[in-house]
Amino acid sequence: MAHEDLERLVRSEIELRTHQSTKIDGEDRVEHELRRVMSCISSVSKKISRDLKSLYRGYTGTQNTFGEEQIRLDVLTDIRLKNRLRDENSFHVRQLASEESDEVMVLAKDEGRYSVTFDPLDGSSVIDANLSVGTILGFYDGDLLDGKSGRESMAGAMYVVYGPATTLVYAIPGRGAHEFVLEDGNFILEKEYLEMKDKGQIYAPGGSENKWTSGHKAFIDDLKNQDYKLRYSGALVADVNHIIVKGGGLFSYPALTDAPNGKLRLLFELQPLALIVEEMGGKATNGLDDILDLVPKDLGQRSPVYIGSKKEVELARQYLTQ
Repeated sequence: MAHEDLERLVRSEIELRTHQSTKIDGEDRVEHELRRVMSCISSVSKKISRDLKSLYRGYTGTQNTFGEEQIRLDVLTDIRLKNRLRDENSFHVRQLASEESDEVMVLAKDEGRYSVTFDPLDGSSVIDANLSVGTILGFYDGDLLDGKSGRESMAGAMYVVYGPATTLVYAIPGRGAHEFVLEDGNFILEKEYLEMKDKGQIYAPGGSENKWTSGHKAFIDDLKNQDYKLRYSGALVADVNHIIVKGGGLFSYPALTDAPNGKLRLLFELQPLALIVEEMGGKATNGLDDILDLVPKDLGQRSPVYIGSKKEVELARQYLTQ
């Protein structure tokens, strides 16, 4: 198993669930389509990894629809993912949404079962400092923004980290989370069934400290007093990946005095990462409610987040409800 490639492992995981598949036109297509979508994304991420090495600086001078400056690699990564998922004819993606756009693309509404969301290059603002960045993807059963919670609608999640090594982690509900590393052009299984300890030793606190609420500040002070180690890069996917690989700890981006809903987007970033962490035995909340229990109402919806080991997430809840 140590040398099993991503496509074979995804296939075996999916096939274990075929007895639960929904039959469409008399054929078990659902699991087959999800496997192909995930394998397609892994293929695109190999090209993105090469792009980052050759084009790693350079700004477009434009802004995305949410008013944030786009780096050149954001644009290229967004185009690569959109074009591949739109043009691939071996499966049908129902709907597609990128964090760089404010519209849902309808691709195959009548044929497709799964919809895909992605943050094409999370952490792009730290590329010029040569820090790790990544791609975050969510796979949803049916339409996006259909009035269902993430727990009801998510069929899987994946992220890729482009750092000293290119690594990929994916999870399917009830099937755990698994890590791969890109070696000689193939994603090779590094560790299956990742686990999150109930309590960790590291914390990554986002947001400007002078805009933290009193409850959040008291919580962070408690972690400091317990000798937690600060590990924060400014790239969400890299910081959460650090906690995942270490098997414990906490990433937080809280409600701020000038941004009560925080900064991070529910559909593109938080629900996919929450699914992965929950499959490891961890937890993700907005401080009170589970991230996967929230219902996305629009593409730009934001939420505070506390994600990682259960004890730290629960401790945050205690401070925020005092």
